[in-house]
Amino acid sequence: KPELLNKLTKDERNLVLYNLAVFCFNKQSYDDAGRLMRRWLTEFSFDKRYDSVLYMSGVTQNHLKHYQEAVIEFTKLQKLNKKDRIYYESMVDKGEAYFLLLEYGSAIRSYESYLANDVTSERKQEALLQLGNAYFNIKRYEKAYRNYLKYESLYGSSGMIEQKIAETLLKKKDFDEIQTYFGKKSKQEAYPFFVYLYSCFEREDYQAIINQK
Repeated sequence: KPELLNKLTKDERNLVLYNLAVFCFNKQSYDDAGRLMRRWLTEFSFDKRYDSVLYMSGVTQNHLKHYQEAVIEFTKLQKLNKKDRIYYESMVDKGEAYFLLLEYGSAIRSYESYLANDVTSERKQEALLQLGNAYFNIKRYEKAYRNYLKYESLYGSSGMIEQKIAETLLKKKDFDEIQTYFGKKSKQEAYPFFVYLYSCFEREDYQAIINQK
């Protein structure tokens, strides 16, 4: 309760607010975590943990679907310019907020800034996939395709990534590349297989269709 917190000394209030906020964050009680963090950030902006609380606050706002508020928190964090793990990982979360706001150009810049860093690669898989998705959503299909290929080369083939590649190449109407890429696959999901057969018809490659039985 605020009245109880006000009776504490500043140092005591710092400790209680911080630990309560972290507890609520870890329990995924994001409404409570957000309120506690807002007060802590207002009172203790010179604390050495300020950047980590800003990060948790931004993540909390993303969970609450307050994406514009999340962008504001991550921007404040990045202005501290610490260039540490939290600084770079906030770019992935900020990219996600922009992505969900349909601001794909800003999302792309955030993901690319993260992928260019040499401090942490812990969230590279997530960032690379979302970078491809952002390019796809702004109809930059060649860029999307190149990122999906890079994702596949690093993390292996899967039905998910093959479907994204199939959709991208179909949007490009790159029937030659569809046959080159999927012609080498021994197993395919239903949709990529349909795209492959469609490309064969478009190229009048009936022998390839016969070969598929």
